[in-house]
Amino acid sequence: MAGYLKFVQINLHRSRAAVGALSNLMVKDGIDIALIQEPWTVNDKIKGMGMTGNVLYNCNDQRPRTCIVHTGRIKPVLLPQFSDRDITTALMEKNNERSRLSKLIIVSVYMPYDRREPVSEKLDLLVDWCVQQGISMLVGADANACHILWGSSVTNNRGLKLLDFMNINGLTWLNEGLVPTFSTSIREETLDVTMVSLEIRSALSQWKVLDDLSLSDHRFISFKLLVEGVPINRIVSDKKLLNVEKFLESLNDKLRESPKEYGTPLQIDVYVEFVTDAIMKAAEEALEKKMKRFNGRLPWWNSKLQDLSRKGKSLKRKARRTGRSGDKHKARRAELKLNREIRKAKKNSWRSFCSGLKKTQEIARINRVLERVDQNSLGLLRKRDGTMTGDVRETLETLIAEHFPGALNMMDVDDNAGGRNTSEMRPVRPNWSLAASIITEERVGWAISTLLPYKAPGPDEIIP
Repeated sequence: MAGYLKFVQINLHRSRAAVGALSNLMVKDGIDIALIQEPWTVNDKIKGMGMTGNVLYNCNDQRPRTCIVHTGRIKPVLLPQFSDRDITTALMEKNNERSRLSKLIIVSVYMPYDRREPVSEKLDLLVDWCVQQGISMLVGADANACHILWGSSVTNNRGLKLLDFMNINGLTWLNEGLVPTFSTSIREETLDVTMVSLEIRSALSQWKVLDDLSLSDHRFISFKLLVEGVPINRIVSDKKLLNVEKFLESLNDKLRESPKEYGTPLQIDVYVEFVTDAIMKAAEEALEKKMKRFNGRLPWWNSKLQDLSRKGKSLKRKARRTGRSGDKHKARRAELKLNREIRKAKKNSWRSFCSGLKKTQEIARINRVLERVDQNSLGLLRKRDGTMTGDVRETLETLIAEHFPGALNMMDVDDNAGGRNTSEMRPVRPNWSLAASIITEERVGWAISTLLPYKAPGPDEIIP
């Protein structure tokens, strides 16, 4: 079934309150991806978007001026090779064979007004690579470039150069109408451009400038991308609501058919796999499941902020309609009040959360989260022949081949085609003897006894 990915594009003007306004918009409207320019930063790190989604940006440069925020509905991969402080590039691959888009490059770009050329060398290299790979592009840019074709009131030299860049590289603009994307009390203009490859232009729709207060000098831009195979909601199991009686009953039924022989290493492996599978299936049947949106609730947003936002939106609309200075001052005062109240609400929410931490383990866990250092993903790698890997899987295969020469990729093993049988790779008896001397019943019991309730679950998603 076809669905949509919802995008928003915005320059936050490095405002802390504007981050709060964006977070609320993403939750309220179910936004999946935000293409952001000039985000709020602290010590050259982007802050304030952690509860809204995953933040992608190049964290090796000086203070970043672009980033991409996405929810768990999709899993784009940052490409640090094509990212710097003024451009953030991510690769989105299809997760469904019916999808019309096999790959898509999504980009957030800031084009500084004081540079002669609006298009940077990094963006030029990215476009060339996309052409070579046959990958479509979607670019959200604060271009600081004016052209009447995308809704500006005038055309300047930067706008002409950006238009030439689009024509040469098979790009077009999504901008529709004459509503300005940049708005202050003394000036309104369209400076933001959404660019897209011509071949996927028909998959994008409903581009518009929103009336919602952004608390920035730029306004929110939203649009949709037609996709297939992307889930709308996620199924969440509440592990605190395990029906113990149902779990034990289901587990007993499943264990009745367990293997009767487990004397050899191979038989032990089969038995362990059977028991593990039985536990997982019994737990899945006994856990209460809920359907949840990918956009979580903001703990600090309240009814007062909602009323202020609604009032400010109304005053802003009236000021644009009348153009009177008195109405503009009222709208500005409403924005400043909402700005102050958002900062106050976030501060009070954080203090309330911290005051509720009583156990040392909880405080230690928060400290670890706060001390975590942002790291870039690998993205694409250059292979020995000089070419770049084409996707994430090829990147991982290249790493395995370099660090573990001769390693077998189990995904490519085909027993029916004469491939190696997995039983040939099972440990031999000397290995089992060594393992038996290291892993004893007493040591396993000691290890389990050290686990506390706050330990994170392993790959099986079972909390110790």
